[in-house]
Amino acid sequence: VGLMAVRLGNLLGRLLLRDPHVRLSSFQITVHPAMTVSVVSDMHAESVILKTEQKIAALNEVLVAMRETDTRERFSVRRAFIVETACQSAMDMEPARLRRKLTVEFAGEPGVD
Repeated sequence: VGLMAVRLGNLLGRLLLRDPHVRLSSFQITVHPAMTVSVVSDMHAESVILKTEQKIAALNEVLVAMRETDTRERFSVRRAFIVETACQSAMDMEPARLRRKLTVEFAGEPGVD
């Protein structure tokens, strides 16, 4: 559970108290840490945001993998519904397969584009 989730849980718990004298006032809500602490600072604290060097290394790994696998991914689309069928074909693929070169085949037509 992340820091923001803990703060939100605390805020919600205090908002749902039955006793209005114990429940948070509108001012207390506006200054509660769930409302005032940056989500980005939480992400940094939890090491969710990668450093630039880590991003470059990850990108290089993907690029090397793309070069090593010169296999093509083929999917078929219907010309009359090109957007719908292309989107559906892409949605049906595993994310790793979308990194390959794509070859489009028009259903019922000779040739491949």
